[in-house]
Amino acid sequence: MRAFFEKEYWQVSRTTTMSLIFAVPLWVVYEYLAYRMNNGLGGTHRTGVDLLFTQKLLEFSLPLELSVALPAVLLCAFFIKKRNRLALTGVRIEYLAGMFLECLLYGIIFGLLVGGITGILLTPIEEQMVGTFSVSALVMNIGSGIYEEFLFRFVLLSAIILALRKLDLQNKVVVYGLAIFVSSLAFAGFHYLDPFPETFDRAKFTFRAVAGAIFSLLFVLRGYGITAYTHSLYNIFLMLR
Repeated sequence: MRAFFEKEYWQVSRTTTMSLIFAVPLWVVYEYLAYRMNNGLGGTHRTGVDLLFTQKLLEFSLPLELSVALPAVLLCAFFIKKRNRLALTGVRIEYLAGMFLECLLYGIIFGLLVGGITGILLTPIEEQMVGTFSVSALVMNIGSGIYEEFLFRFVLLSAIILALRKLDLQNKVVVYGLAIFVSSLAFAGFHYLDPFPETFDRAKFTFRAVAGAIFSLLFVLRGYGITAYTHSLYNIFLMLR
């Protein structure tokens, strides 16, 4: 596409504004499918971060509608704040199409690379489980890109980078390296927290930490939206392999 050859595309497509605009359809699709599968806003057929969020709402006797309303309100508030910039720049459809093609390419490449690593790190039984298809797994794989990338890259990785800069660390390699390392370990360890039934496995932990590091690097270079879609597409490719 012609957009790939425009310098403006590579700058605009990684901005927070464009990333969130790009990510909204993926979030809507996930929430709709999760709602249908769970026959409501509750249920366990949800991606890990979302499931944890809904369970915390129940623990504090808060309405489950907040699981959808809160992100929607925050998105609206953000876009209202950026309305003047959006009015000036507009939203170019060819940029959004280019971003999706980017994610498709990254997802395929990443799936092939990590597929090879999976064959080395995991036993044949575990490897077969990774590739098992189900509608529930499809829904959770779509949601994982949105919610996990938001929590571990958009929030945690960005917060660590900001904190390290506050400490007057000038070396960008050290700042980003430490941030990627810590957030990737947190991403890998998250999968073994309650209420998830999975027991700790060193090979899987390493596998997820490496995947987290690659997603973190992609986030730094290309922003949240492209990383979220790539994560979801990668999970789907891995499920179907």
